[in-house]
Amino acid sequence: MTDVLKADGPSVFRIGFDPADFAKLPHFQREQLWYHFERVLMGEASAVSEWEHHHLKVDLRPWKRS
Repeated sequence: MTDVLKADGPSVFRIGFDPADFAKLPHFQREQLWYHFERVLMGEASAVSEWEHHHLKVDLRPWKRS
């Protein structure tokens, strides 16, 4: 895994989380995660450490079409 998530084409973005932990995050921290989620969806870079700071595990892989 790299230190930065950045999609260079069709991709699969996986997020591992515990709903109970996510529910405990203050509103401003959840808003910050949406900001990073949008960056990934738009093909911009997002630091993996930002996700891990909020107890989320992330993975970005190329989309393999069958």
